[in-house]
Amino acid sequence: MGYERLARKLVQLSGGEENIQAVFHCSTRLHFKLKDPGQVKKAAAEELDGVVSAAVSGGYFHIVTGINAGEVHNDMLKYMRIGRMESGDREETSGFENPAMQPGRSTGRPDAAETSGLEDQLFHQMMDTAASILNARGGGEPVMVVLFGYKNKEPAVAGGIPHKKTEEPVRYQKKEMIASPFTGETIPLEQVNDPAFSSGMLGKGVGIKPSVGKLFAPVSGTVTAVFPSGHAIGITSTTGIQILIHIGIDTVRLEGKYYHVHVKKGQPVEKGEVLIEFDIPEIEAAGYDLTSPVVITNADNYVEVLETDRKKVDASDQLMTIVG
Repeated sequence: MGYERLARKLVQLSGGEENIQAVFHCSTRLHFKLKDPGQVKKAAAEELDGVVSAAVSGGYFHIVTGINAGEVHNDMLKYMRIGRMESGDREETSGFENPAMQPGRSTGRPDAAETSGLEDQLFHQMMDTAASILNARGGGEPVMVVLFGYKNKEPAVAGGIPHKKTEEPVRYQKKEMIASPFTGETIPLEQVNDPAFSSGMLGKGVGIKPSVGKLFAPVSGTVTAVFPSGHAIGITSTTGIQILIHIGIDTVRLEGKYYHVHVKKGQPVEKGEVLIEFDIPEIEAAGYDLTSPVVITNADNYVEVLETDRKKVDASDQLMTIVG
């Protein structure tokens, strides 16, 4: 399902264009302001490929689509007569890739042809080999195929006869450290009160409850997305690691209040540079949870993302290690 088709289905399941007063999006979801929320077909919307979850509250229909929310939103406005929200909530979402979140994909794991992860490719190759063995038997008695993986320097042995090994096993040694963008308390991502992040659908990472109102660059690289409301930013490291940092839960509704952004999209930044400042007391007084997810949106391109086990971190402390 392409973006335009998904957009049209969401409009239909929201009660049609005549039921929608305005539509805007944040970093991971679409928000429809409705005349009559009772017309929404929430369950049907959640069945669509490209939709992670949906909710109706406060006169709005909230639809989590992942990091392609901006593309769906833009395709929607191509044919709808309703306007954008006047609060400046339209946000840029380009600059990230996460194949598992593209419309038309209902699984969280990309196909081997769509990922550069060596482990996925090897897995599919082994499964193809197993299928070939079974097909060659042409029926008969059941057979159990056991696939082993190993990393050692001993030659393979079959029937007691050593075979000359032609290739060394792959060893993963490249590591890159991602610094904490905040000073504060760490929270496992699965405990973050936002299903788009806690489900892992947007990538692997860590939640942080900031105690200081400053967001620092966790790597040296380029700003690939800046949201006008100031509540979220995307950075791509010089080696290609894509990081999304979302300051607080549902804080797009603050419409930029209490946030001051120091950078713009396309700007190079150095690790440790202040990117955004925000007023913690005011945001919390407005009733918002400041738990801030920090996720690697292209985690599937790497062997592993290792999160820190520290309960508290200072800005610039090691938060994650990327194994490539």
